[in-house]
Amino acid sequence: MQGEAANVVRAFENHSLPLEVWRKHATHVLVSTWYLVHLPEAEAIERIRSGIQRYNASHGIAATPTSGYHETVTVAFIRLIQRELARAPADTTFADRVGRIQARLTGTRVLLEHYTEATLMSLRARREWVEPDLRPF
Repeated sequence: MQGEAANVVRAFENHSLPLEVWRKHATHVLVSTWYLVHLPEAEAIERIRSGIQRYNASHGIAATPTSGYHETVTVAFIRLIQRELARAPADTTFADRVGRIQARLTGTRVLLEHYTEATLMSLRARREWVEPDLRPF
């Protein structure tokens, strides 16, 4: 799995990852988990943020008030992934960690446990980090 994951991350970084693969939530989780496991936290977060923005731009996905990069969704999922990584037993393989995280964090509905839809879909939340308004992480 580590080799496969590294290939997905490499394709994401060089923008050769097919858009239909990138649009799958499981791929976002895989790439984010890879960075969070293999890099210092601050570097991982920056690579996730900037990587998504560069990937989107390379595929013609414009950042608009209703589509493209979403800062709060990105950071919220990073925090949720970090929480799941902290809960995983130390001897868990990368593949098992990713599988567990993908199963627990399927879809953006999980964010609605922490945010009202109005807050999460706001222009402010798209542009900058907004703390949860229902339940903290």
